[in-house]
Amino acid sequence: MIELSNIAKEYSTKNAPNIKALCNISCSLPNKGLVFILGESGSGKTTLMNIIGGLDIPTGGDLIFLDKVIGKKEKELDEYRNKYVGFVFQDYNIIPELNIRDNLTMGLNFQDLSITNEFIDRTLSSVMLKGYEKRYPNELSGGQLQRVAIARALIKKSKVLLADEPTGNLDKKTGNEIIKLLKEISKEKLVIIVTHNEELANNYGDRLIKLEDGSIIFDEIKTITPPNSKEVYETGESKRFSNRIAFKMGLKNLSFKKIKLIVTVLLMMISYASIALTMSFFSYHHADPHTKLIKTRDYDYFSLSNVSYHDIQNIKQKNTTTKILEDFKVGSKQEMIDFGFEMYPESLEITENSYYISESLLYRFFDMGEIALIEDQEITLNYSNVTFSSLIGSKIPVASTELVVAGIFKSPFRYAPNPTLYEDEANYIYNIYNTIYLKDTYYGTETNIYSNSLNDKLTININHDGRLSNHQTPKFKAFFDKSDYLIAGQNDFILEDKLNKKEIYITLNDYNKIFSESYIESYYLDEQWVYDPDKDMEIEKIILKNPLIHVGKKINIEVTDKTYSQIDSFEVTIKGVIFKSDTQSLFLIDEEAYSEIVPFITMHQLLISTSTVNNLSQFLRTSVDYYNVEIETPISAPQAHFELTLENIKLIMLLVCILLTFIVLLLTVSLISQSIYARRKEIGILKALGARNKNIYKVYIYENLILCIPIIILSIIFSYLTIWVINYGFVEQYSKDYTFIYYKTYIAFVTVSAILLLNMIGTVIPLYKINMMKPIEAIRK
Repeated sequence: MIELSNIAKEYSTKNAPNIKALCNISCSLPNKGLVFILGESGSGKTTLMNIIGGLDIPTGGDLIFLDKVIGKKEKELDEYRNKYVGFVFQDYNIIPELNIRDNLTMGLNFQDLSITNEFIDRTLSSVMLKGYEKRYPNELSGGQLQRVAIARALIKKSKVLLADEPTGNLDKKTGNEIIKLLKEISKEKLVIIVTHNEELANNYGDRLIKLEDGSIIFDEIKTITPPNSKEVYETGESKRFSNRIAFKMGLKNLSFKKIKLIVTVLLMMISYASIALTMSFFSYHHADPHTKLIKTRDYDYFSLSNVSYHDIQNIKQKNTTTKILEDFKVGSKQEMIDFGFEMYPESLEITENSYYISESLLYRFFDMGEIALIEDQEITLNYSNVTFSSLIGSKIPVASTELVVAGIFKSPFRYAPNPTLYEDEANYIYNIYNTIYLKDTYYGTETNIYSNSLNDKLTININHDGRLSNHQTPKFKAFFDKSDYLIAGQNDFILEDKLNKKEIYITLNDYNKIFSESYIESYYLDEQWVYDPDKDMEIEKIILKNPLIHVGKKINIEVTDKTYSQIDSFEVTIKGVIFKSDTQSLFLIDEEAYSEIVPFITMHQLLISTSTVNNLSQFLRTSVDYYNVEIETPISAPQAHFELTLENIKLIMLLVCILLTFIVLLLTVSLISQSIYARRKEIGILKALGARNKNIYKVYIYENLILCIPIIILSIIFSYLTIWVINYGFVEQYSKDYTFIYYKTYIAFVTVSAILLLNMIGTVIPLYKINMMKPIEAIRK
């Protein structure tokens, strides 16, 4: 059945000649019988047994089994060990984490053999261990463990049983019992025993082979074993390794060094949670807290500010179903109704000289005793003689301008929103319902027009906060035209009759930049104090000493939006220069030209009906990312503070994240690698039983997954709680629905993926190295 043809084995050493363990051994072994291989230590007997069993490969010659040359490829050796060879080791090599039943069936998991309780009982009975299947190795004596090892070899129906010093760790009586058991087995199988005990060999052996210095020096056949019928070597894919056994072994592997395991898991949890927290900070988007608040608090409306004219057109074009009011302007009564406001039935259509007002604002006017002009009579507003409906069509002065009340819309509160609301939220809701809605302009909008001069042109751009002001008067002392005529003094100027269309006054700062001049005001101005007899006091007199030679020239004005993209351009003539201004960005232009510029440079505010927005999150994100608008909700102020803090700590968090990632990698690789290296012998045993490399990987992948489960769960929980605590700080200060940091789904996915990937790396690298070892090397180490 077994033929050894010129088997040789050499071991290489670094600083010495190669060691020859076996020297061209050739012999044939029968199908059954008890064969003893004898020899002193170092004679090569164990090496020969390992080659016969496929635990090691020869450096020369062939191992032939059932007329098939057993190759040196790992797959062929696995199949050979799996189907045909069973091992009984001197130190038993029983896996301590498994009970006796699982130890026995380990080999069957690699074969197409059914596992039944009757089969297990019969096998245990054959080695006098019936009823021991649920016991663990630490509950058995040495002799019993050796019987388990024999049963493990028998149960897989191996044709060859290899025993290495099976009685070496046993007393004489127990040793004789084991040999008698093997003798009985040899009647049906080939049993090869490696020993230095010649007495046992002489008493029980059918054949004795003695080695010395790697060569056969004695070969005696005491009992001739008749050959069995011709057998054929069968090949085929082995049975899949049991998931239950693989899982159980993986779980048991983690039971070593429990304290270190727990500490490591906790450290990994904190590290992964910190990484997830850092990702949450870096994935922060300005629009997300507003989206959460609007949805949670069920706001009917929200507003966008700092919106340019062109951005309004783009927003409307891409959101055709969304209801939008620009600068709180409405075109009709129906538009107010469509927007969600409940109008009084008596309300009229709005005109350029009228407005719509809320009930809550009227309550305020009544409480303040405002004057209304009803049927050309001034009447003090009070609840006893005036009803709200009667005010429709009357005039109530607004900012010293008499406008007609065209209609009234209902308010969800009388004076102010629910007093239990946080201040910012109360003000937010209050402002929506305490704003008058006009047809053309929004009362209270401010306009600041800033300019920037460069090389024969003047660029007009809105200021940084996007607010416009056409009623704030800049302060300056004087400005002059080409005729050297003093146009006006401080706080006293009227331009309507002083400027023609496309004429402009610019500051000395802009004048110098445009025409590359560098003269200061003292070069042009002579300030004198002279006595004014009419006022009977000295007054300041400003005289132009040197001419403004560029006055009268034409320059280009470019109008840009907030992204500095040009949206308009026209030519103007410099009418004069402004001196002693409180701003270097002032310019004065005629009203007609100004009215052409304002629609483009004015930054607008939009009121939007929430229910008409198809995808609120996408809408707000797009508005921020593409149009650079500001979202106005109650959290705008605290959010600005938070974003400033976030910007300051981002770099620190990134560095901490990198450090923690490195720590996590080391912890993961260290824990799993140590666990795997501590199990090298077990891996060798599994391979001796016929486990293939993929079966070994399966055990430790289960171990990896078992380890990952608590890390994943704890990391996600800890990350979520940490983020909750951070958000809770804002809740206490502002509102219960303020949420700035989110544990997003993709972060959980990344966390899980990172844990699995790093743990897999920590598993595969050391396992690959061990799998590259020969089974006998792994067992010995």
